[in-house]
Amino acid sequence: MSMGQAMGGLRSRVITGGVIAILTTTLLAATAGAKDCAGETPLPADVKVTPPGTNVPPDLAHFAGAWIGSWDGDVCTTLVVEELFANGVARVVYSRGTAEALKIYQPRYWRVTGRIRDDVLRFKLPVINRPDFEYRYRSDTGTLAGTSRPGTVDRKVSLARVPDVSAIGCASRANRSPRAPAGSRDRLTAADLLASNSTGSLVHNDYFMPVGRVGPPRHSLRGTIAVSAGTVASAYRECNGLSVPTPAFTVGVLTHGDHLVPVVRGFLPPSQLIVVSPGRVWSEPADQGLSRASFPFMVADISGAHNGLATFVFDDTRVSNLWIQITQETAEWARNDLWGGVPMTYTAGVIADDAAVRREFDAEQQRQVPMKPWSALPASARAALDAFDGEVATEDVSASGLVVDGTIYVRGCNTRTGPFHIVARCATRRSP
Repeated sequence: MSMGQAMGGLRSRVITGGVIAILTTTLLAATAGAKDCAGETPLPADVKVTPPGTNVPPDLAHFAGAWIGSWDGDVCTTLVVEELFANGVARVVYSRGTAEALKIYQPRYWRVTGRIRDDVLRFKLPVINRPDFEYRYRSDTGTLAGTSRPGTVDRKVSLARVPDVSAIGCASRANRSPRAPAGSRDRLTAADLLASNSTGSLVHNDYFMPVGRVGPPRHSLRGTIAVSAGTVASAYRECNGLSVPTPAFTVGVLTHGDHLVPVVRGFLPPSQLIVVSPGRVWSEPADQGLSRASFPFMVADISGAHNGLATFVFDDTRVSNLWIQITQETAEWARNDLWGGVPMTYTAGVIADDAAVRREFDAEQQRQVPMKPWSALPASARAALDAFDGEVATEDVSASGLVVDGTIYVRGCNTRTGPFHIVARCATRRSP
């Protein structure tokens, strides 16, 4: 799913007579030149420009405000100087859009602190792959002339001031607050998973769980599943990105009772980027006589680990497409949502040491530390631990809990699409 043009026109706040709206639109269009950058760059919901105080020298004060343009005409960017201090310190928001040719698939923003010296604003972004990467912006007759050095060639941008920061920002938004199922399955149905072109949007994590009246699996798997390279939709902090390529992988699997057991737990070939964990299997009445499976997985890249869920339907000889969704990660600066269907095939066959794999899995289950939801703690204990996570926002806590007498009481395994309470044992509400 490609984002395409985020919007055909410009979002402008209409004020009496429309004069200011027309002025804002004209400035934005002229700023971006050949590339229309309005609506292409995300900004924090609480972005705000604080007018410089009287103690801020004029040669610093003119940096204040919102600025927009495009790097070498191909990557939209926004710079918001939110606050300036008399000593040259500047609090800024730097945002950039997407560029498929440069493999920049998601828009992104950063809040950083910079400094103005000799009429040049300088700052670095907190990115792990380019810790010494510096941006520089020099005042240039009413605009800001920016340079950056990603490699051996400087990139350049000319930024024009935008009078109203609310006229810019992300225009195309993903649904990051999807609803949970209500009684019966209406998302990720068997028909959805079997479709040749699986498309859709983010879903609540409960849709990877049994929904409605369920039963044991009707079929079994023993062989190899091969997931082909594909593309999935993406978003960053609700702003839609471009389609993102996904790596291929293969893994031997078998069903064991109501579990789906991968034979290999480490990084899988050929990409060596993906780890698949044990999952569950069951059946639902509306699944066209098929069985259903779901499992958690992890994708590793330079920014850290991205944790996701996957599901498919199957019988003894075939599998559907694999629907995947990633809405949780270990790196604060890489909060990318990914979702979509990718092609998958199944080849039945012999699993080497089949009996040993089953025995080892049973032993692993026995060794697991008991886990219960936070609600299982006595009410008096929960009341005393109301501030257990401190002042940290829920979306900034991947998981938290307390070990009492050898049992883990899980306060939450949080994602942007609901609790991660499927087969990864964060059973904060229910378990298949």
